[in-house]
Amino acid sequence: MKMIRERLRKSRPLIVVLLFSAAIIFSMTSASREPSIGLTLEWESIGSDVEINYIRTEGGQNERRVHTHISKRSPKSYALMPGDVDGIAKWMEIEWQYGIVDGKTYEEAHRFAKHAKAYIDLKALIPPEYIEEVARDRNRKQLKLTGTFNDNKLSVRAEVYQWRD
Repeated sequence: MKMIRERLRKSRPLIVVLLFSAAIIFSMTSASREPSIGLTLEWESIGSDVEINYIRTEGGQNERRVHTHISKRSPKSYALMPGDVDGIAKWMEIEWQYGIVDGKTYEEAHRFAKHAKAYIDLKALIPPEYIEEVARDRNRKQLKLTGTFNDNKLSVRAEVYQWRD
């Protein structure tokens, strides 16, 4: 059991990237009337270390367990190119743990961790002008969502990001 746990621990970054990308791709495909645009997601923490447990979108059937670890030293980011996503999800619910400490085992690190949850209304957060601007120049612009954790609080901001000149 200990050997299996260590193998899973060592392959966690690859598993996290695959699960996180699958969650985003599946969650964003339900709004097919909107233009296909590129999307960059960034997660950062200005408080203690955070671990995202799950992300759910569009009515709950798209829940994905992701277990992404984020700290001040290691923000996470992921980009989807135009054509990867059919539209933008209407909302997103995220559950995470904060107050994670250094420990020899996963259990030690999470022993005193606290849980938090946030609901983000993406339709209210992302102005239609941003989507239109990115759709007009899909080869050089993306919609960028930046989520900032501060222990039990999460703020998300949207912006148009020019990723290629």
